[in-house]
Parts: sequence; structure tokens; C-alpha cells
Amino acid sequence: NAAHNRIRFSQESLALSNPQHCASTWHVLLQLCEEQLALKNRNYSLEEQVTQLIAPLLKNGEPSIERIAHKLQLPTWTLRRKLAAQGTQFRQLVNQTRYDLASSYIRDTDLTFGEISWLLGFSSPEAFQRAFKRWSKQTPGEFRSTVLRR
Repeated sequence: NAAHNRIRFSQESLALSNPQHCASTWHVLLQLCEEQLALKNRNYSLEEQVTQLIAPLLKNGEPSIERIAHKLQLPTWTLRRKLAAQGTQFRQLVNQTRYDLASSYIRDTDLTFGEISWLLGFSSPEAFQRAFKRWSKQTPGEFRSTVLRR
């Protein structure tokens, strides 16, 4: 979890020409780099920041608002207040993140529901299945069947 990445080159190395140089590839790669830089420098909403922090913590169980507030360098009550001002709550963001990830795992992987349950920090596959049905009005199995039929 380094705060910075760095690659250092000597001036001599930078002055060397690349025998494999392809101008069209270089322009495509430059465009991709600029797009990624724009995404990195974009100002994320508090809701987006919280969601990005929740996702990697899920497999360790239920992420706490205290931990997320600490990572954002905010008092817990300030985080709650700011989320409320945006019309949401921490619990809603945890559930939405879990649902989004679960849908993606079911749709895009062959992971079992037990594996998905573990990745999302549920106490059991049954708890995951109940939550998924509450969110989507269908079981994970029904959701996967629907996706596979498309």
C-alpha cells in the first residue's frame, strides 16, 4: 500500500531510440495513458470514495463505518452527516457494493455461491442467498440462469 510509485531512468536511457517503435501503437497507448490519468485525477464524490474503500474490505467481514471514516480522515459523525446530505447511508452503500459485486461475480465468473459468499464477507452461503434475494427479488441461481439464457 505504497503512497507513491516511481520509475527512474537515466538521461542516457531516455535518449536511446526504440528499434521496435511503431507510431500508431504509440499514439493509441498515449491516448490510453491520458484517459487513465484523467480518471485518476477526477474528483470522486464521497459516495464513490466510500464504495471504493468498502469493496476490498468485504472478504474480511462487515466493514465498519469507523474504519472507512478513519481511511478518509474524517470523524465518523461527519461521514454519516455527509452521506445523509447526499441522500444515502453507510449501510446502503455496503449493501449496494455487495450486490454490484455479487451480480458481477455471478454473471462473469464460474465461482460457486459459497465462494462468492466468502468474498463478500457473509457468515454463510445461506446468508448470502437470502440477501441476494432481498436485493434482486430472485435467488443467485435464478439470476445466473437468467444471465446464461441471454
